[in-house]
Amino acid sequence: TGLEGWITTREAAVITGYGATHLRNLARTGRVTALRVGRDWLLNRESVLLYQARMMLWDLASTIPGGMIWVLGGEGGQDRAMRHLDLCP
Repeated sequence: TGLEGWITTREAAVITGYGATHLRNLARTGRVTALRVGRDWLLNRESVLLYQARMMLWDLASTIPGGMIWVLGGEGGQDRAMRHLDLCP
């Protein structure tokens, strides 16, 4: 179908453990790929999982002396997270 790979904020919340408000904010700010359908958001499942993985790496980087983890790839809003990962103290 045309919506393959797209999930609701409720489904994303179950998969990631993030709250629906946080997921809507990620969608609204472009940090995950999303489509607005009326009042609701459809989130790209791969984009949500990629965001979650990057945030886990960010948390890991904060526990490493020097805090340096190199991450390759990304597009759109995720590039901002990659730069922060490289600069994490």
